[in-house]
Amino acid sequence: MRILESLGVRIAPLIAAGELAPTRPLRQPASFIVTRSPISATTIEDAARTPALTKHQRTRLAAEILILARRLHARGIARLDLRAANVLIYSPDEPPVLFDVDRLVRVGFLNRRARIEKDMMRVRATCDMLLSGTGTTIDELNPARDQAS
Repeated sequence: MRILESLGVRIAPLIAAGELAPTRPLRQPASFIVTRSPISATTIEDAARTPALTKHQRTRLAAEILILARRLHARGIARLDLRAANVLIYSPDEPPVLFDVDRLVRVGFLNRRARIEKDMMRVRATCDMLLSGTGTTIDELNPARDQAS
């Protein structure tokens, strides 16, 4: 959690976190995170389907999601399931918040590029959903294209 905080990544309010002992030899312990239910928040997926977000808000949120993904990837962290249903907004004028953060993993050196590329496919799909109908493309937000770290 400290790594996320140091990167400026906002997450849903944390209630508890822990690890369960591995059930078989040579397996990693399973970690879990419990967050407070985001009653007043909406997912990016739901927000993108409504006309309530302005073009400026959609573009800013898409750019912030790209920045969030880059920060995680630069530290060797992949979300594994970074999609529109797992990114929340409490207000269109506030930064997005990660939900369901127990799927964050450190990626090893050998499979890092493949994991991050897979992660970026989901990030791009989320941003494309937000940018739909704005006339802005993800490449305009990120002219150098997304490079896996």
